[in-house]
Amino acid sequence: MLVRIALLLLSCAIMLFIVMTGLFNFGFRLLAELMRWIAAESLLVGALLLGVAGLAQLLSVLMRHCRSYFSASANQQRQLWYNLTKKTHSETQFRLKIQQIHYFAELKRRRLLAANNAKQSAQLCKCIQRDLKRLRPTLPAEQYRQLQRQSKACLRAADMQALIQLQQQLNTYQ
Repeated sequence: MLVRIALLLLSCAIMLFIVMTGLFNFGFRLLAELMRWIAAESLLVGALLLGVAGLAQLLSVLMRHCRSYFSASANQQRQLWYNLTKKTHSETQFRLKIQQIHYFAELKRRRLLAANNAKQSAQLCKCIQRDLKRLRPTLPAEQYRQLQRQSKACLRAADMQALIQLQQQLNTYQ
């Protein structure tokens, strides 16, 4: 309603300016000056009414949105979204923690396996060295040195298969 009045005042102001121009051209300067003043005032009032109507509409929309934002249903909806997000985050954290535990368990298992393999290799090498010392009087010197070098090379390379084959080879000399 306010907008209609404002638009009516603006259209009247435009018509008054047109009439004022005609009166000014026909020599009615005093009447034209009065029309200009009335047209200017109606234009100002129409613009102000239009501005007030726009501001009132804006405030109305703003209040409606504020009421809907702070309503109980919207609050419950936000609480639900928060809880869903928190649940998803917790599930993700749990899954990542499980992955981390599995990773570190596998890493520890590999380290233990490597340490155990190194220990087994060292024990096998000691056993081979002991067998070599026992067989030294029966073996030629060059073959003895070659078997010793082969034993040390297999230990450095951590080649368990080669050490086992060397142990079996020594057992055939007995």
